[in-house]
Amino acid sequence: MKKVLLLLVVLSIALMACSPEPLAGKAIGDNVQRQQQEDVPRRDAPREIPPEISEEEMVDDMPEEMMEVPALGTTFTAVGASGTVLVSTDFGSTWSSIENGVKDLFAIHFEGSWGMTVGSSGAISQVRDGRVISMSSDAEFELHDVDFLNRNIGWAVGAGGLILKTTDSGSSWKSQIVPLTTPHLWGVDIIDEQHVVVVGNDGYILVTSDSGETWERVEVRPLGDLRAVQFVTDSIGWAVGANGVAFKTIDSGMSWERRDIGAGHLRGLHFLDEMNGYVVGVNGVILHTVDGGESWQEQDSRTRAVLWDIDFVNEARGCAVGISKAIVCTNDGGLTWERKTIEAPITLYGISSSEHFNSLTGNVVKKSSEQGVFWDWLDSYLGLS
Repeated sequence: MKKVLLLLVVLSIALMACSPEPLAGKAIGDNVQRQQQEDVPRRDAPREIPPEISEEEMVDDMPEEMMEVPALGTTFTAVGASGTVLVSTDFGSTWSSIENGVKDLFAIHFEGSWGMTVGSSGAISQVRDGRVISMSSDAEFELHDVDFLNRNIGWAVGAGGLILKTTDSGSSWKSQIVPLTTPHLWGVDIIDEQHVVVVGNDGYILVTSDSGETWERVEVRPLGDLRAVQFVTDSIGWAVGANGVAFKTIDSGMSWERRDIGAGHLRGLHFLDEMNGYVVGVNGVILHTVDGGESWQEQDSRTRAVLWDIDFVNEARGCAVGISKAIVCTNDGGLTWERKTIEAPITLYGISSSEHFNSLTGNVVKKSSEQGVFWDWLDSYLGLS
């Protein structure tokens, strides 16, 4: 149903892009009809869309001319030392700076077009509309990672076992009670409103199933430092860290199985789905799996710099960042990587892409709505022409 609603949104946006008059008073999904204009050929109201059609199927079947234009609102944002925030609106080809502060920034997370970044001395900033807005966490320690479930609920973790939670979009943060012996924490991932998983030094994994009221430590061996964690589904997740250590869980973090993926110190990871994922680390290592982590293939990153983080917009387009102003990007799923040039000699620690689910809307509206390319293709695709 969600995919059907997404497609109906696309149709309505495309109609609005083609019409000089607003479609006032009509809800998405209604039988919208446009007033005939002298300079715009009249179109019938959108047909009923068969529920079995998915966004992925539509994208796979679209003609090439619809897929050549970057999606509206799709950007990469990278953060790093000295408050650096870099933005790319062309899938990593070029980068521009929107902020140069004082505090180091270690991680960034986007929800649509709205993002949050964290860093040294408890620094927390909101990133939106091309601006960086400083916020207060009342924390003195470094914050190493941040994750949001939605625009309201988010978590941040950092040095000294610090765990913070916000329920008001980062306007205020509440410190969580954890064991006094909790070491530095490096990664956090939210499964749902009740379940959150945190990882840190000495193989430390903390799990909550009650929105942070209580935390349970899950033992893993060996006790290497864990730097990042990501859940692909509500039950399947990965954690990576020092000495090439990788752990996989299939029960929402309550138990973990070690996977030796044959690499040095790992710093970041990104899984697109249960089968397709990437990890990055020292010496520019990028490893890719297409079988859910059963096997890993090293890719040529074109750099020997330590890579701290990686993110993908879709299966083809992704970027990784690291020390010595390292930014490497791919547009073919990692078959080839290209190192990008930026002016500032800085270390970049985190990267996040925004508008992950906007590719279909962006391509349809920007490329084809006024010429009718989308409508002709959709009629043919649905067998209505």
